[in-house]
Amino acid sequence: MYNRMRPQAIVVFVLLMLLFTPLLSVIDTNDYAESDLPNESSKPVSARAQTTWSGTQILTSSYTISVQDELIISACTIVKMDENIRIYVDGRLTIEGTSACPVSFSANGAGDHEGIQFNSSSTGRGSVIDNVTIEDSLYGITMFGGNPIIHNLTIVNPDRVAIDMFNNAAPQIYDLFVDQSGRNVPWQSDWRFGLGVSVGAGSTPIIIGAHFSDILTRGINVWGASGGIFRDITMDNVTGSSWVMVAGVWVEDSVPLLTDISIDKSDNGIVIRHVDDSGNTRAVVKRADISNSMYRGVYVDKQNHTNYTIKALKMLDRRS
Repeated sequence: MYNRMRPQAIVVFVLLMLLFTPLLSVIDTNDYAESDLPNESSKPVSARAQTTWSGTQILTSSYTISVQDELIISACTIVKMDENIRIYVDGRLTIEGTSACPVSFSANGAGDHEGIQFNSSSTGRGSVIDNVTIEDSLYGITMFGGNPIIHNLTIVNPDRVAIDMFNNAAPQIYDLFVDQSGRNVPWQSDWRFGLGVSVGAGSTPIIIGAHFSDILTRGINVWGASGGIFRDITMDNVTGSSWVMVAGVWVEDSVPLLTDISIDKSDNGIVIRHVDDSGNTRAVVKRADISNSMYRGVYVDKQNHTNYTIKALKMLDRRS
C-alpha cells in the first residue's frame, strides 16, 4: 500500500512545484524592479551654496551670485571694489546692516565701481538689503528684473544713475537717500548722467520715503510703459544738465502714482510727456508741493505738437 502511493505522491509534488514556480518568479521580479526604481532621495539635487562676508572685502574682479546660491553680508562689512567692478545677483543677496553698523560699498582706488546688479533670475528668491551706503559708483543698483526688499539705502555721488530699473523690475524700497547724483562728472558724453531713480521697460517699484538732494538731471525718471507707487518723496536742488529737460519728476509713456511729494529749487517740478501713441501716459499726482522752480512747476505735453490725439493725461489733487 505504502509503496503504491509513494510514486503518486512524488508526481503530485512535482506538479505543484511546476505550478507555483512561475508565480514565485514573477513575485521576485516585481520586488526587484520596485527596489530599483528611482525615488525622491536618489534623484540628483543641486545644493544651495551660502557664502558670508564680514570685515573688509576687496573685489578686484566682478562677483556673481549663482542662481542657486546666497551671499550674506554681515553688519559693519566694508566692501571695496575696483574700477568697473560689479556684483551680479542671479540668486539671493542678503545684506544685514544695522543703523548702528551699516554695510558700505566704495571705490578701491580712483575709478568708480558699478555697484550691484539684479538679474531676472533673482526674482522671487528673497533678496533683502538693510542699512547700506554706496559711494563713488557709476551706478548704485541696477535691476534687469528682480524684486528685492530694501530698507535704509543711501547712495552718494553716483555718476549716472543711483537706481536703474529695466525688464519689469519690482523692488520695494523704504527710506532712500540719494545725494549729488552726477555732480562729480567732469564732462558728459550723453544725457544719462545725474539721475536719482530711473524706472523703465515695464518696471513697477514701490518707493516709500525718499529724499533726493543736489541732483544734476532728474530725481525720478519714469519711462517705457512703467508704473509703480511713489510716496513721501522730497527733493531739493535738481538742476545743472544742459543735455535734456531737467525735472524733479519726469513721466513719459507711463502710469505711476505719486503722492505726498515736495520739490524745491528744481528747473522744472513735474514734467509729464507723451511720446508713443501705442501706449498711454497717465500719471496720478496727489498732494504735491512744488516751490522755487526756475521754469515750470508742472508741465504736461505731447512730444509731437502737430498730433492732437489725447494720450497725455494727468490727475492732480491738492497741488501748491
